[in-house]
Amino acid sequence: MQLTANVTMKTQSCVNHLVTFSSSNNEIATVDPETGLVHAIAPGTVTFTAASQNNHSDSVTVSVAFNLDGLQIMRLPSDLHEIGPEAFAGLACEAVIIPDTCTTIGEKAFENCTKLQYVYIPSSVTSIGENAFSGCDNVYLDYQDK
Repeated sequence: MQLTANVTMKTQSCVNHLVTFSSSNNEIATVDPETGLVHAIAPGTVTFTAASQNNHSDSVTVSVAFNLDGLQIMRLPSDLHEIGPEAFAGLACEAVIIPDTCTTIGEKAFENCTKLQYVYIPSSVTSIGENAFSGCDNVYLDYQDK
């Protein structure tokens, strides 16, 4: 997303000049302070502010949602109670939806799933094994109600 700040001065009108952009939460989304280019990191709500050199500012609050469109989604069976150790290690899937019936994710269950970007983890999961997601460098773990 591109933020734009229109600054009107007595002598001229400028777009994205003489302002600095900032994000209220860099864990949700970052913004380039000079250009206003936004990079979404995780779902949530964030406020972006454009501030002029003479301390005038304006803000906008944005909700960031994770878009699963176009991702290869693996929806695990609705009666699944446990994901065993190394059960999906090396999986080529991009998104995983764990059912609300699941309570345990075993050790190294999704280890080295390098294409994995999103995992829905319901509040029913009370145990996640050691290194369950090791090697999944670009994954967002969506913990529900935790």
